[in-house]
Amino acid sequence: MTGDRNPTTGQFTNGNTAAVGRARPHAAQVAALRSALFAELTADRLRRVVNALLEQAEAGQVAAARLCLEYSIGKPVEHDLLARLEALEEDLPG
Repeated sequence: MTGDRNPTTGQFTNGNTAAVGRARPHAAQVAALRSALFAELTADRLRRVVNALLEQAEAGQVAAARLCLEYSIGKPVEHDLLARLEALEEDLPG
């Protein structure tokens, strides 16, 4: 190991340039925007948004229908995923 890591833990030492860049520069801005949204969002307003989305889905807008379905019953599962999981479970010991 080089001098840029702690020899006992392997973690980067303070001042290491490789450890730079993990900061989230927009996190504070996103938190402020999310806070502003929650301050204005009431149960009644959310209900109106959901009803409008459902009306669009019923009118045949595929994007609205997909959004409603994915958030209510989940994204579609790959057809062979369950078969693959069962095969993996059979290989488990015990």
